[in-house]
Amino acid sequence: RDRTIAVSGWFDPSPASADGVRVRLKSGDDVVFNRIVLRKTKIDNLVLKVSKGEAVEISVGPNGNADGDLTRFRITVIA
Repeated sequence: RDRTIAVSGWFDPSPASADGVRVRLKSGDDVVFNRIVLRKTKIDNLVLKVSKGEAVEISVGPNGNADGDLTRFRITVIA
């Protein structure tokens, strides 16, 4: 059966990051958030419907290069 979840959090790349980081959230096969983050960015209550066994994937990676891409983050998922 389907369930609704809410995703909140923040991502804060180091000021030393050359070109920011890419933050992406996928629900099943759908990309629901895809952004280049240059400074602290929040996600507030992103509501998703998920089916039993469906994955929600959160990824943080380099934008063009990984120079200085140390990134602090906090993620909360509420079902």
